Amino acid sequence: MEHSPHLESIKSRLDRALPRFRAIPGIGQQVSGRLQSGARFERAVKSLLESQVRFFETDAAFLEVQDWVAIHWDTERQTQPPAGTVSTSQVEGRPGEVQLDALAAACKLLIASAVHGTEIVADCAVEFAAHGMIEVRSFYLLKGPPVSNPERLDEHCTLLPYGEALQAVRAASGQQHSEEELHWPAEGVDDVCGLEARSFERRSLAANVVERHESRLLRSGPETLALILGLVWGRGFRVFGNWHGVAEPVAATLPFFRANASRGWGSGPTLLTQAAFRQNSTSRPLNATELLELTGKYADLPDQTQRVLSLALRRLRDGTERIELEDTVIDVSIALEALFMEDGEDWDQKKLVSRRASWYFADSHPEREHTRRLLKDFYDRRSAIVHGSTSDGLTWAEEGDLATLTVDIENVARSSLKDMISQGRPQNWERSKDLRLIRHDPPRRETEIPSVKSDSMSWTVAEQTEIDRTLEAVWKPEVDSAPPQPLDAVSTMYSGVKAEEIERCRQQGIPYVVSVPIRLYWAHPKWPKRKGDPVDDRTRYYCARDVERHLRRWQEAAAEKKMCQFTLEPEGPTTYLPKSFDMWRTILRPAGLP
Repeated sequence: MEHSPHLESIKSRLDRALPRFRAIPGIGQQVSGRLQSGARFERAVKSLLESQVRFFETDAAFLEVQDWVAIHWDTERQTQPPAGTVSTSQVEGRPGEVQLDALAAACKLLIASAVHGTEIVADCAVEFAAHGMIEVRSFYLLKGPPVSNPERLDEHCTLLPYGEALQAVRAASGQQHSEEELHWPAEGVDDVCGLEARSFERRSLAANVVERHESRLLRSGPETLALILGLVWGRGFRVFGNWHGVAEPVAATLPFFRANASRGWGSGPTLLTQAAFRQNSTSRPLNATELLELTGKYADLPDQTQRVLSLALRRLRDGTERIELEDTVIDVSIALEALFMEDGEDWDQKKLVSRRASWYFADSHPEREHTRRLLKDFYDRRSAIVHGSTSDGLTWAEEGDLATLTVDIENVARSSLKDMISQGRPQNWERSKDLRLIRHDPPRRETEIPSVKSDSMSWTVAEQTEIDRTLEAVWKPEVDSAPPQPLDAVSTMYSGVKAEEIERCRQQGIPYVVSVPIRLYWAHPKWPKRKGDPVDDRTRYYCARDVERHLRRWQEAAAEKKMCQFTLEPEGPTTYLPKSFDMWRTILRPAGLP
């Protein structure tokens, strides 16, 4: 008989054997309950082996299952771990773990099929046959902006909304744990998500060790993954809880006793936000390819370089969690000093950091000079904060200016940190002393440079320049051509496209604009123009960002010219897809717009 480790091979055998197994007197009562407890499941297997040994030794359908187990579950055979994993550790085996012979393992498969279904059990059986490894499920709690939908990082790691992570732990453990039992926060928190990770363990009972393989993203541990995730996504994440265990269907299937024990859960103390104090979160697309590349590069860096970059990573992460802007400024300055200063250099941080960071970051000589001035300004503001010159607090305007400056400096730090993870830190800073030099020599082309360098998914500089030129052409001529208004005139803003008011403005010669997002979406070079045109998450996010920025500039410029404005606040980008173009034309018709 031909044997194959493919799914249908074992599933068809289980489907044939299970009805005969259930027909044995007394079996129905023994397996009718949900044998979710590992200890109860093991007792059921041992009891059935003792009481039904004749069936197991003579039934043809059962012997087909036993033959498949004997061939494909030999734990000494050579197998390859799942693709996309790397060996991360070898640990001492768990005392008391017992490997089953083919007869007992086949019996366990049948009971598992009765409890969990043949589809799930056959899938677990084939996975073990292919790799000879036990799948371990790990869930890590991450403090940071929540995710609304699962975000797959690679084939073994997925970010989950917190509620889904909690349900997945309950399903994996086979028990309806409460949050209190897990020591996890209640579902109402609004700044937590879960990282689900599948790792794989190879048992070598003779040597009493366990070889563990994990996603390449976890080579340096979950804490480092969370830091680099924040770097790539621009969001701060920290690990504060976990659950580890073998899912009940997996444990019930495999040829081991005590392979099913949950190995712990818990969470550390951390300040969480309740839903009533909802935080703003971004829907910016995540570059999973870059995340995988940076985690791999980071794992290969020398220990000393890792320590330096880890400090910068943690301080940039901390800066995203601060309530006070002054604290964020201090965190960002520490990150800059970790990146651009060396041990023993305790003089003139402003001069050293501004010179070295501008050299490292800039792609042109004008950009270097501009960046150097920004860094000097940032350090002057930082000095005023730490030396108490702003003890009375910042004015609203000053805080706005400092917030904008801090975002620009964070871009310098994050972009430089990514490059240092990929390429290592410079061995010396001699070339930075010449203010006429930049690191990229020859300079990169504008088609290669992200418009926001810390955001690899953004448009390039060349693309952003063309987009801005095109969107300005929608609104700037309208505003520039408006005649001057009397000094006592005011800019009136109407919510909506109001036909009667628009007609009044026409008749009285009052300059007006209709500043609605759809006009900018129609003009945007990247936005789909016909029904059925594809639109991905990147296009939705960055087009919406461009439209909101130009809509704000449009309204500010019209207010300065004291023009009447008929405006609509932007909605989600899907509102402006081509399927809704006809609706928007109907809305704008009273304004005389096409």
